[in-house]
Amino acid sequence: MVGGAERSLRRVNVGVKAWQDNLTGRNDELYTDISFGYTQKFVLGYTLPYIDRKLRHGIGFSASFSRNRKSIICLLTISRSFSGKMTSCGGKWRSG
Repeated sequence: MVGGAERSLRRVNVGVKAWQDNLTGRNDELYTDISFGYTQKFVLGYTLPYIDRKLRHGIGFSASFSRNRKSIICLLTISRSFSGKMTSCGGKWRSG
């Protein structure tokens, strides 16, 4: 294991992406992205390219939510202590 990473199927992401072009016949687009597993993600969006008769202005929206199961506590943080030694992530790496 590199860096203490766990190997299990609980860390696998499974999801579905779907989109529909020209949903109402006005060249609009509806899209969604749903992922489950270690990283959860939910995205829903809609785009309508033209809302006026001169085809100059459009409108759209998107809503999303994402979440990871664990957060990273130590990501290569290097500091110099008062004794002059270089330490990182709880003193695992030292130079002297």
